[in-house]
Amino acid sequence: MTLPPTYCPKDNQKTSILNYSLQNNLEKYTPAYSGQAGGRVKIITLISSLFLLLQIPLFAQNITKNIELKGNIKTIETIKHQTRKKGKTWFMGKALSKNVLIYNKEGLLLENKKYSKGLLQSKFEYIYKTPQYSQALCSRKTSKKTIKTTFLIEDADIIRDFCKEFRKKEIAITYVYNTEKAFSNKQQAYLLKSHFNVLNKKKQITNQYAFNSLGELENKKTFDYNKNGKLKERIEYDFTDTLAKKEKFSFNNATKTETLTITNEHDLVTKKIITDFRNDYTLRKKEEIIYDDVEAVQSKIETYYDKKGNKKAELFFTADSLEPVYEYHYQTKVDKKANWIYEKRIKMIAFYGKKIRDKNESPKFTTRKILYKTNKKAGSKKHK
Repeated sequence: MTLPPTYCPKDNQKTSILNYSLQNNLEKYTPAYSGQAGGRVKIITLISSLFLLLQIPLFAQNITKNIELKGNIKTIETIKHQTRKKGKTWFMGKALSKNVLIYNKEGLLLENKKYSKGLLQSKFEYIYKTPQYSQALCSRKTSKKTIKTTFLIEDADIIRDFCKEFRKKEIAITYVYNTEKAFSNKQQAYLLKSHFNVLNKKKQITNQYAFNSLGELENKKTFDYNKNGKLKERIEYDFTDTLAKKEKFSFNNATKTETLTITNEHDLVTKKIITDFRNDYTLRKKEEIIYDDVEAVQSKIETYYDKKGNKKAELFFTADSLEPVYEYHYQTKVDKKANWIYEKRIKMIAFYGKKIRDKNESPKFTTRKILYKTNKKAGSKKHK
């Protein structure tokens, strides 16, 4: 019977890729939960599409980046509030839910916590293993004398095949743990997902194998870059090695426009995201187009941003509408880094050629508390 990974408080420390030393012998190469241990393995994995990533190292930037955030962020709390009404006036009430993201000094996501009405609902922690760790693991897996570990994922044949195929490449591993009950109820954290990443000489991911908690292959991805090191194409295959989707990236320097085209297993376009930037490369407009099974436009969302790159308005169109069916308008307050820390969203509808507020939907209030990283002498700053 295979045992889950165990919580190891003695390993609860930060580890730099520059001074990393192999603390375990080969018999201990199980991916035990180790708090914030990890290194500058430059990849970010996310559980949700929020999934939200800031100022990250080179190859992670080519995979996913939140271009709506500025500055070197240490923690960010996003709080959704109740909406209250007094007379005809809407105002912000108590907190309903909160999402907390914590990053290490390299900008990699360490923790993702979600609360509802003050109670912890989920907590995920990210452990970034260095190439040294990965190399030692693969050396053991491909050696003639294979030592069985107590954890399924590192004993799986697919891992051995992966190590054989990429034995001459640099490999970095990311583990994602569910630690919601690991401390409060003294229960073990358990591995939720893992990513085995192959890196090129520029430390960019070229291949990625994703495994679930049982060590079963979920998908494979390949990454291709242009001569400037920007991500050009990402292809995803399912666990049977069947094409699932393709994502093609292109950038027009003259118009400062970036286009992401997503196609399905039949090579049909399912979505396009066109992002326009200003001359200072702050966001100006984003257009998201959804296509049906015959590549006809199904719906479209246009998002406009102010001069500081914060969301100003969202316009929602159907396939046959020339004018938006409805809109969301945003009122924001920003901090010294120009990131919004207060947001009020109002729904607008068309009424006899005029835009009026939709009385059937109350305004939505969201606030953020952002803690930025600074040098040790200056300390940290928090903007509310």
